[in-house]
Amino acid sequence: MSSQRRRGALKEEGYTRRTWTQSEEEMLINGLKHIINTGWKCENGFRPGFLAQLENYMLKHFPFCDLKANPHIQPKLYIWKKNYSSLASMMTRSGFGWDDAKNMVTVEDNSVWEEYVKIDPSAKTTRYKA
Repeated sequence: MSSQRRRGALKEEGYTRRTWTQSEEEMLINGLKHIINTGWKCENGFRPGFLAQLENYMLKHFPFCDLKANPHIQPKLYIWKKNYSSLASMMTRSGFGWDDAKNMVTVEDNSVWEEYVKIDPSAKTTRYKA
């Protein structure tokens, strides 16, 4: 089966996985800043409807973009939040550091990493990510 045919089959089956470009991710961050500055964030988080605001913001900056609040933006925010939580937790432990040049976590020893992944399995994918 060719890759072209396979991709079409996934689309027909309702497959929603999407790869974000760096410029789309940067614009999503700008969109979050924009909705915060325009009053969509309160003490306990974002107000209802903020995802629609983000979707409109993305559409404004990428007119032919197919990003939707759900299934694209909401899961992206969930993953970012989960990764941030893991990174923040790592940085409080000994054996972890931060490389400013590469914008990534450094680990003194593999055993430190292996022990941490036992505590936080979701951190496994963040090892060599910048």
